[in-house]
Amino acid sequence: MSALYDKDSNISREIVDHRISSTSELVFKPKVTSSPVKQSRDNGDHDHFDFDDRRQASFALLHDDMDEVENTDVTAEESNFTKCTVCTVTGEERSKTLNKEKRKAIEGVLTKHLNVAGNERRAYERHKEKSRGDNKYLCVSIDGMDQSKTTIPHLTRLDKGSQHSWRLQTHLTGAIIHGTMDYGKDVRIFVNTADIPSDSNLTLNILMLALEGYVKKHNKLPEVLYLQFDNCWRENKNIYVLGFCYLLVALGIVQKVRINFLIVGHTHNDVDQAFSRIAEALRKWVALTLDKLTDVIKRSYEKPVPEVTILNHLYDFREWLTPHFAGKFKNHSRPHNSV
Repeated sequence: MSALYDKDSNISREIVDHRISSTSELVFKPKVTSSPVKQSRDNGDHDHFDFDDRRQASFALLHDDMDEVENTDVTAEESNFTKCTVCTVTGEERSKTLNKEKRKAIEGVLTKHLNVAGNERRAYERHKEKSRGDNKYLCVSIDGMDQSKTTIPHLTRLDKGSQHSWRLQTHLTGAIIHGTMDYGKDVRIFVNTADIPSDSNLTLNILMLALEGYVKKHNKLPEVLYLQFDNCWRENKNIYVLGFCYLLVALGIVQKVRINFLIVGHTHNDVDQAFSRIAEALRKWVALTLDKLTDVIKRSYEKPVPEVTILNHLYDFREWLTPHFAGKFKNHSRPHNSV
């Protein structure tokens, strides 16, 4: 990872002195980019539902012969979370074969996969506990919410007149900071509109704001920083996030940064739990504007109350870091953790 930082460059003199100032605050001043919200109408296909199965079941209830109802298939509601590909494929292959050796081999693959997923999740839990018990450590978990649930204006019930109306697309990103603070964590929710892309710039801006907020409350950063991301290469698993973390160590801001990525299909954690509480609140309360949306988010979580930030502009970390990478990088998206 040492190649991520060009030692011969004058990055600290060209941009800003990144070391912690006398007031123990982080100072970052990359180029600022912003753009207005592009309020263009969505002309795509709208979601629709097939009610054939429900209709047949309802008609069967009208018959005297209840055997028709007994023969009607009833299935449990599927989870909204995307299924893991490995778990799904191995499960299907196992159900197709009666050969004991093949089933044993398939179960071995599945067991190994689940052990890896379990080890990654247990590592995250260890980092959380260490951060809550010792101010030498800090654990930050960052994840995004399903955008379809937070369009503006948000109504608890849609009528025919508003069902297909254009809505402002918004995106929520949650950051849970685990440490020695009250309740053992701080919850921060960042809101941006669709004109700001979900990429490494967004991730690094949110990480910077989370660290800056911690410094303002506690006057310094801990020695060891644990970061928990999902496995998305576009937002998290890329050279820009790795380069920024290396820079934190190279400039003496922290002594160590460890990044963990939960494997695809097993990335749901306490940030998703916070999002589920927000989604539950949105089923009860109307949010016609961004300000009203922030109010609903704050009401969804009592202890601790989330700190909500609307992102109107971002620092362009990608443009800032790109000239200082030495050479090309490959295979950095394969590991599930980096130090």
